[in-house]
Amino acid sequence: MTYKDSMIDQHKVSLFKELFAQAESVLIIYAPDALRDHLFAATALYKTFQQLGNKSITLLSSESLASAEPDIVYLDETRTEVGNKNLCITLDYTPETVEKITSAIDESTQKLYLTIKPKKGVNPLSRENVTFSYTGAEADMVILVGVDDLESLDQLYIGYENLYQNTALVSINSYETSFGNLKLDILGSSSVSEYVALLLRELNYQLDQEVATNLLAGIDEETDNLESYLATADTFEVVSYLLRSGARRFAREAQSDELANNENETEQEVFNQSSQNEDDEVFVVEETVSPQPQILSEKSIPSEPKRGRGRPRGSKNKSKIQQGVQSPEKETNTPKPGDLNYNPSGFGPSST
Repeated sequence: MTYKDSMIDQHKVSLFKELFAQAESVLIIYAPDALRDHLFAATALYKTFQQLGNKSITLLSSESLASAEPDIVYLDETRTEVGNKNLCITLDYTPETVEKITSAIDESTQKLYLTIKPKKGVNPLSRENVTFSYTGAEADMVILVGVDDLESLDQLYIGYENLYQNTALVSINSYETSFGNLKLDILGSSSVSEYVALLLRELNYQLDQEVATNLLAGIDEETDNLESYLATADTFEVVSYLLRSGARRFAREAQSDELANNENETEQEVFNQSSQNEDDEVFVVEETVSPQPQILSEKSIPSEPKRGRGRPRGSKNKSKIQQGVQSPEKETNTPKPGDLNYNPSGFGPSST
């Protein structure tokens, strides 16, 4: 299936395919301050290309984020040195201490010997001052994921400027960068992960389950589990493609666990509030049995006319009232304006 109506530029996809086909060695580099979305996308490119088996693919960053993001599969395969062609031996040296440096190869043992002869009266060089490293980067294509400037790559760029100038350089970012022979911006996509999923789909590469899961996790995080306005019709098509490739939605499971924890906390709060209410009710009962005179509250005043719903207080005198006989209490204590029981209409709850 081709996403003819998607925002991915088919011309740029064709250029990428051509550059990648010509490359034998490919470096995929993410920034040391990369977003998780960038990490999901970079690892997806790395593992998908590596599984082709016909190219040398290396995942690089000036600072590996594998320990900080242990849930991102394949991120632990990040290397922090771009040069891996030449073995470099480094040691402290001053001309007045060294007499001669020679090299020899023992064919029988297949070993190389370097001999550093000090001048007479000078102590030999200390082995503690010897360090080993690799130099001489070699690549036909460099893919930068979420890199804003080359200088931020530190040791991956400093000293290797010619590599970035003389190699096919592809930049994948949320905007069109100032560097790169091919600049892929993700305009129209919810995330870099969505764009990379589209790119791999257009290139007809098979995704393994972990790659699909990484890309889906990147989309989920950038779109708040597809609830953000960033999620478009293309986004849902890509999600469907990833799910069919075996992707698992750990982000949704994590959210469910969080909701369950929130529900448990809410239940505990309700229980605590219920316990508190019970204590309050006991306090109210204690107040009602207080020897202080009972005073009707403002809320209890308008409730008197509504006693028709049940058996009102004093209804034991109802039969006498219905017969036209008033109780002695009403004859001697007629309510007056200002009294709580004053009723100017003359119709009380017990009136017929």
